Amino acid sequence: MHKVREVKPTTFTWVFAHLIHWVGFFIALNSNGVFTFYIMPFMQLDTLPHVNKNPFFSLPDLGILPKTQEKLAFNTALIVMFWVQHSTMSRSWFKNMMVSIFSDQYEFFQKALYVFMSGICLTIVLLGCQPINEVIVFEGFNSDLNFKIAVAVVVIGQYIFYQTMYDLILSDVFGFDHFRHFKKDGTSFPVPFQMKKMSRVAFLSRHPLMTGFYITFIGACLYGPISLWKAVFLVQNVIAIRLGIGFEERQLKREIGNGFLEFCKIVPNLVIPDIGALFYSSKQIADLK
Repeated sequence: MHKVREVKPTTFTWVFAHLIHWVGFFIALNSNGVFTFYIMPFMQLDTLPHVNKNPFFSLPDLGILPKTQEKLAFNTALIVMFWVQHSTMSRSWFKNMMVSIFSDQYEFFQKALYVFMSGICLTIVLLGCQPINEVIVFEGFNSDLNFKIAVAVVVIGQYIFYQTMYDLILSDVFGFDHFRHFKKDGTSFPVPFQMKKMSRVAFLSRHPLMTGFYITFIGACLYGPISLWKAVFLVQNVIAIRLGIGFEERQLKREIGNGFLEFCKIVPNLVIPDIGALFYSSKQIADLK
């Protein structure tokens, strides 16, 4: 359990926290949308980066490795950068370090800074990754039926993702819940988490956002050829998401204890969707919350 403490923000903290909160929200929302277009075989726009088309800048030939291997190494470094940032900023030791630098004022912009940096790093990944079109891992499925199936699967995955995102915006994923508690004359930290209007979709699994991502990944592979970089990009993200889920589960067990274990019994599926949750009654949803 975290010790409850009262913190009064300085004027700079108050302005900075609100500024970075809203800027970070729009950057993160935009980067998530660009990420979807990035991996889709049937949604290539000239104005957006895509896994199979020319990047926003070309990596110079360093001559250290064959060109394909240089691209692969560079892209992997970008992916690692994003996941290291994502993981590091959520760790207790990082928060303690930031508190030692900014004192308890850090509490006001901790969530906002995390969202902001995650959005920036994901944008860098999507703009910087170099396509490897010359190597095709799998020729893919190219029939009209496959196109329709792929579109349907992607739509389902995106619906789960954005419906859960909307549910969590009302709670805590972007820090909006934090801001509802902020007061200029002092705020008690840690801010208590409270579920608001959670839909049935949010109970498909313990990590429905990631469920939406995984289903979208599947849909992205059901139509069109799969290049080397698309295959590596998807595999790297599947592994990174799974590792991230494992870390989050361990952290929740430490911080919440029996409450989280009870939640695991109620929602046993980690990421595989439990379709039965879509048919829960209003009373069952209320009980789950």
